[in-house]
Amino acid sequence: MATMDRRTAITLGATIFAPAALFPGSAKSEIYARHAGLEVMPGVRRIDLGRWPAALPNYRSIVMTDYVVAPGAGFPPEKIRFDTIYHVLEGELRVKKGREFRVPAGGVFVGVTGETREVTNPGQVDTVMRVIALKAR
Repeated sequence: MATMDRRTAITLGATIFAPAALFPGSAKSEIYARHAGLEVMPGVRRIDLGRWPAALPNYRSIVMTDYVVAPGAGFPPEKIRFDTIYHVLEGELRVKKGREFRVPAGGVFVGVTGETREVTNPGQVDTVMRVIALKAR
């Protein structure tokens, strides 16, 4: 193997490690701008995505909404009004629904009409929760 002088080693090292110095943190995706949507309670913003007719036997329509939940914020205990699918797109949630559990990014949980649920963001970053409500006939 050929020998390498000190100047070449420094140049090579700078070339390899320069991107790490310029971009110190990992890339963090943000789905929504900081103040997107409507603030529905302190630390919780709602972004309405749409309503569609349901091609399911017991449902009239499907409503999809994203909620951006700031660290420490959340939803107080409340009864679920419609059968619902919850998908955590970013961040993490702590859910109390009969029992307490955590839902990480990419996780899904469901709510049945009449159940009581409480949701909070225990993390250090905003959490994006997609809510797909199945509205009955």
